[in-house]
Amino acid sequence: MKIYTVIPYFSNGNDVNIDYIKSFNVYGDAYIYVTCELDVEYYDIVENELNMSDFFSGGFQNSGESNTDGFNGFRG
Repeated sequence: MKIYTVIPYFSNGNDVNIDYIKSFNVYGDAYIYVTCELDVEYYDIVENELNMSDFFSGGFQNSGESNTDGFNGFRG
């Protein structure tokens, strides 16, 4: 399952606005949230793969693997 996390930045583009970080399971919903609801100029939409088997196989451990590294994600 893919998860898309919106990371909005303040107007300077450097500091993360942590009050509005939000995750979605549909890219379009993440995009609408950041462009219409938040209407911010600087943001990242980071795509990650969530394997549900990780939750049911004796505990979840974050491998640190991601399809994007936050800097090569969907940059707005």
